[in-house]
Amino acid sequence: GESEANLVEDRLIAGRSPTSALTAKGEAQARELGVALRKRYGEHGELAGRVYSSTAVRAYDTARLAFESAQFTARIVQEDALLEIAQGEWEEQERSQCITPEVAKAQHANPYDFKAPGGESVRDVEHRIATFVSALLKELEHENDMRPVLIFTHGFVIKCFLLHVMSSDPRMAYKTIISNTGISQFGYKPEEGWFLLSVNDDAHLITK
Repeated sequence: GESEANLVEDRLIAGRSPTSALTAKGEAQARELGVALRKRYGEHGELAGRVYSSTAVRAYDTARLAFESAQFTARIVQEDALLEIAQGEWEEQERSQCITPEVAKAQHANPYDFKAPGGESVRDVEHRIATFVSALLKELEHENDMRPVLIFTHGFVIKCFLLHVMSSDPRMAYKTIISNTGISQFGYKPEEGWFLLSVNDDAHLITK
C-alpha cells in the first residue's frame, strides 16, 4: 500500500526505506487487497500455500492488514531477499542532486548494470529475486506442494522478476507501472519454465 516514502518520491529517492510506514490510504489499500485475496484463495486462504513478505515495514504491514481483512491465518515469513532495490548513498537524498544529466545519460547507456554508489543494479535485483524464487521452487517441488505462493514485495523487485521471466530488455524495468497492492501472477511448468499470467491487476482498489 501507499507509504510515507511514496508521498515524497518525486523529490527524494526512497530505495529500501525499510522503516517507512503505510499512510492511512495505504492501510485502506491493503484491506481492499484482502477482499480480492479472499475471492481468489477461499474464505480462509485454504487455496494458497506459503506466504512471504519483505522485511520492510510497509510490505509486512500490507500483508498483515490484507490478511486481517481476508480473515486468513497463514504465517507470514519475512525475507530480506524481497526488499526493494538498494539505492546506497542516494537513499532519502534529493533526486535532483543525485540524478544529474550526466548520471541520467550513464543510466540510459547501461540500464542493466547502472547503480547508485553503494547500491544495486537491475542485474543485481533480478539475480536476487530469481535466486530466492528458484530456491523456493525446489522446496515446493520436493514437498509436491502445488499451491500458489503469495509474495508481498516491492514495485522494482516485481519489475526485475518480470524481466527474468520474459527475458526482456532491461529498459523495460523503467517503463513498467506497478501500483501499490497491484497483483502480478506468474506460473511455472517444469517442461516449459516460467510464464506470465497477469501484471499489476489493481481492479480491487477503491482507494487510488
